[in-house]
Amino acid sequence: MLAILAMVATVLAMTSPAAASQDAAAEEALKAAFIYNFAKFTQWPDLDQDDPVHFCIQTDTIDTRIFAGWEQKSLKGHPIKVSFVSGDTNTLPKDCSLLFIRYTEAETLLSLLKKANDANILTVSDRVNFASNGGHIELFQEDKKLRFRVNLSALNNARLSLGSGMLRLAELVKSKR
Repeated sequence: MLAILAMVATVLAMTSPAAASQDAAAEEALKAAFIYNFAKFTQWPDLDQDDPVHFCIQTDTIDTRIFAGWEQKSLKGHPIKVSFVSGDTNTLPKDCSLLFIRYTEAETLLSLLKKANDANILTVSDRVNFASNGGHIELFQEDKKLRFRVNLSALNNARLSLGSGMLRLAELVKSKR
């Protein structure tokens, strides 16, 4: 399915400038699907049954309209909450379960990752070298397919676990530091 989506997006991108924006929208929708599935297969140590799975999405990273309707769904019996956070802060919103970030200065990113680890927040980004710099999951393009890298030691430090099925699909990396 992903290969077909990538093929269709490539053909559309070659046909017109407007199609390029459709390609970008399809890629963002695919990233949102990956984000949802990462949450679906994550175990948080302190998430009670009534607690929501709280998606904190950095503004200017992905079209916020993609998340419309998510709060009417549930995830493994948990209600879903979606919040949008500013990209120029190193302050975490209260009770995040998953933080998707892209635009953050390197120094701020390291501070944010430390805070997220301490709070058991799954961090996801499509930023280059995110996982090898201490993030949990990094989305990347390879052969026109969306793939992901996982930093197991960073996940363990945050007391998070990702399902074995997801780990089999991932490229595993280690922190540089």
